[in-house]
Parts: sequence; C-alpha cells; structure tokens
Amino acid sequence: MTILKATALEIKKLKRLKINVVGLLCAILSVVISCFQMLVMSNVERLFSVLEEAVIWNNVTLLMPFAIALMGGYYINRESVEDTQKNILMIPVEWRMIIKAKIVLLFLFGTLLGITEWILCTAAGALCRCKGINPEMLLYSFVCMVVVHICIVIAVLPVVLITSGRKGTYIWGAILSTMLGIYVVFISNGELVNFYPLAAGLVMIHFRQIPEEVLNWKIASVSLALICFASYGIYRILYKKEAACY
Repeated sequence: MTILKATALEIKKLKRLKINVVGLLCAILSVVISCFQMLVMSNVERLFSVLEEAVIWNNVTLLMPFAIALMGGYYINRESVEDTQKNILMIPVEWRMIIKAKIVLLFLFGTLLGITEWILCTAAGALCRCKGINPEMLLYSFVCMVVVHICIVIAVLPVVLITSGRKGTYIWGAILSTMLGIYVVFISNGELVNFYPLAAGLVMIHFRQIPEEVLNWKIASVSLALICFASYGIYRILYKKEAACY
C-alpha cells in the first residue's frame, strides 16, 4: 500500500471522529478571544492587522499546541483506544505506513485549521468593521496563518509521537504542548525565540509584536529542521515494526 492510499483511508476514517470538533472549537475560541481583546482596548484602532496578530498570538501561545497535539495523539492512538487494532492486524499493511499516513493527516489537519482560522478571522474583521481589509492584506494573513499552523505541527510532533505509544497517554502530550506554548510568552522579547521550535512560526512570518532586531529566520529554520530529524528518530525507534505486524 502506498502512502497516498493509506492517507486516503485515514481521511475516510477521519470523517467519523467526533473529536475533530475540538479543533474547530479551538479555532473559534481563538478568534472570539482576539476580538474581545481588541474591543476592550480603547486605545487600539480597529485594524484588521491588529486582529490578525492577536489571533496568531493566541494560537501559538494558548490553543493550537493543545488542539494539534490532542488530535495527532488521538489519530495515532485511536486503534488502541477504540480497540480496533485486533481487526486491522488481519490486513497486510505495514504499521510504519499507517503511522506515516497519520502524520501526513496531522499536517493536513494543521493546514485546514490554518485556513479555517483565516476564514473566521476575516469574517470577524468584517463584523467588527476593522480597517485595512484589502486583497493584499488578506493574502498576507492567509499565508501567515497556514505557515504558523504547519510550524506548530512540526514543533509538537515529537511530543505526539512519544506520548502516543501507549494506550490513553496522548492526553499528556496535549497538556505538555499547551505548557510549551505558554512558555513562548516569556521568551518572545529575546533571541531565544529563534531557537524555540513553537516560536519558529512567529519568526518565519516576522511577527510584528516581536522586536525585529532579534528575529533570525535562519536559526528558526535550523530549529525546525532539528525537530524534524528528532521526530524521524523517534518514529524509527518507537514505530519501526515488522512489515506483517499491522
């Protein structure tokens, strides 16, 4: 079975998972919180760029590390949680291929969350009558939302892989990812932001709330690359099983 076919099968299974609502609720909550923050700050002009920055900041530091880690952990761990692995064992499919498909699915889910967030943010900006909504700004915000969400997926992937190896332990990965996201608040004004994987997305889009002089996209790129290598190593150690075992 190819990775494309395995991913297609996982997408079909994805439609039946009610837990997907968690991601949508987190996206909605992020936009609602950001709108409230903008509206209660009387000294801040209602600019779409202000709302967009607030949504991205809340995504990175509060909601999306939790949502993505929770969903990714459940995707990998669901066969044990729902006790369906014994049925799938009869199918001649490599366990490694299934895990690869679930990882691809997590990246697709992260991208979809970014697009959903952009749609919600745009709608909220229109409802709040924000200034500065134009095609150029909308395209820029779309790219930023998608890039940041993909970077979050990369950053939490090692945690997801480690905490999904045993039945029911993935929830701890979601909690840990939330704590790692909150830590971004404390390092966002210094050069450490370039080395911290969960903040790499902010660096890559040159997030305006971080001092420009400390931003270094090259270091952030290396940080993400190292996380990718770490994820691959974890995958090889924890999920490399015999071809006929799944």
